[in-house]
Amino acid sequence: MLFSLLGIQANAQSFYITSYDYSTYLNTISSIDADLNVTPIASLYFNGDQIWDIAFASDGKLYGTTSYALIEINLQAGIYTEVYEFPVTGQYNSLVCNSDNEIITLEYNNHHLITIDLSNFTEVSNVVLDESSPGDLTFYKGNLIFQGTSSNAILSVRGTTLITLACPIASPSGEPFLFYGFSNYTDSCEADLVYGFSQDGHVYRHDIEAQTNAEVGTLANSPQPINGSTTLNEWMASGCSSIELDEVSCTVQMREQQLSDVLLYPNPVVDVLHVQGLALQGELLFALHSLDGRKLIEGVLTPEMDLSQFASGVYLMDIYNSSRTLSSTRRIITN
Repeated sequence: MLFSLLGIQANAQSFYITSYDYSTYLNTISSIDADLNVTPIASLYFNGDQIWDIAFASDGKLYGTTSYALIEINLQAGIYTEVYEFPVTGQYNSLVCNSDNEIITLEYNNHHLITIDLSNFTEVSNVVLDESSPGDLTFYKGNLIFQGTSSNAILSVRGTTLITLACPIASPSGEPFLFYGFSNYTDSCEADLVYGFSQDGHVYRHDIEAQTNAEVGTLANSPQPINGSTTLNEWMASGCSSIELDEVSCTVQMREQQLSDVLLYPNPVVDVLHVQGLALQGELLFALHSLDGRKLIEGVLTPEMDLSQFASGVYLMDIYNSSRTLSSTRRIITN
């Protein structure tokens, strides 16, 4: 069966999540379709323990982490095999594979970043970072990235140093969203989208280079809590030429709040989208994307934007200044 997320029609880009039921002690691996519906595939009992995260390797094998072991999961049979015991028991809740047939996990309490060779299940490296992650690792154009536990920002790993790539995203309550699932969408090295899944099923799209993000929806019938996510091709981004990503400061006012005076209406829009508040900000630029991340048009934001050429549907408009010190993403619906 082909699954898709947000219009991405490809078997290789199915998103998978793992969740845990505290009443039955079952770990469930599920897929996500284009309408953000969750379909359970397999349930596993692991000595009452949680499977904290999952990741596909380049050969298609699925792996998971528990408090003390790396396991290989057979989805068709609904069984698992322990393949590697971690040197120290902990909470290995972050997992991703790379293109070198290695798997990388980050331990929550003591911040050990461990790389394991999947050909012989031996430790390649073990370094200690300044922060851990609430739930997941992924790659972005050759860079290993995750959300930090202390800063809640998106961080990049450079040796043992952490670089801040994007600031925390505030939830409606004002608290930062924590992404227990954090996986890239990769079908080529030009792909630039990363998706975050909160424990209660909120899904966010991140464009790291553009410094924009947007909530794309909430998982229907979401199992809780969600512990981790992956895609079949997540490992591919590790093999891309590593681009130098700019470090950002999160001590300034939230970008979204700084652009709150820019109003777009009506929404839904039939033909012309009106923009109010430009005089307060100076010249702003925009880029309109489809939900699968394709850039459709870009240019200078004006008081009247003709969108009559676009079919009915949902689009994402990134708004930013030339230096990208201000940025915001708005959901636009066309009728």
